[in-house]
Amino acid sequence: MCWLQQSVQLWYYPTFLLYPLVVIACVECFAGYHAWRFLIGLNGGIIGFVVGAVACLMLSIPLLSPLAAFAGVIAGVALFAGIVPVGSCVFAWGSVTSLTLLLGRFGGVPVNWLYPVAAAAGTAGAFAAMTVRRPAMIALTAVAGAHQIVSAWHARSFSSDSIPLPDVNDPAEWAAVIVLAAAGLLIQFTTSRTPHASQPTQTPASHHHRHRASRHGG
Repeated sequence: MCWLQQSVQLWYYPTFLLYPLVVIACVECFAGYHAWRFLIGLNGGIIGFVVGAVACLMLSIPLLSPLAAFAGVIAGVALFAGIVPVGSCVFAWGSVTSLTLLLGRFGGVPVNWLYPVAAAAGTAGAFAAMTVRRPAMIALTAVAGAHQIVSAWHARSFSSDSIPLPDVNDPAEWAAVIVLAAAGLLIQFTTSRTPHASQPTQTPASHHHRHRASRHGG
């Protein structure tokens, strides 16, 4: 659920999706690195659902929209979770682009500059997700998950027939995003250390010594 610009709208239609998706946002914020394949698969399913349904509407065959949407979910999950680099690139590009748009609008950046900058930032995010994977994945999921938790809380104040926008969050809510993102970064970096990082490195000399000892029975 890392498409920040559309997160609240998606959660609020229908309303009952709001609470289970808050749980997913918490997983993303505090355990996103460990749940990366799940998150990109989820995004692939959402994109496939939208593409399948919209394709049928554009082809003027609305009766097949439910079937096409269901097929799109299966195809999206299989593509994104099955071919991780594809899912990672799209997930990272969409998330960083959307976050840049949010921050740019919040900061009053002119539109003619905002979209090129957002596209460039998204491309850089996708490249980072493929090269410096662990830090990029942790940073991306911590920030995105934090924003979506706060956006979900923000959506509770709107009526069910409204379409709240994430970038109308007030300064206090942005402060909450920063606090939650910092907590997510700390927890994820602490819990995602490689298992062998704390083990002493075995040198060739020590291996040779142990091999000689085993030959002599000691």
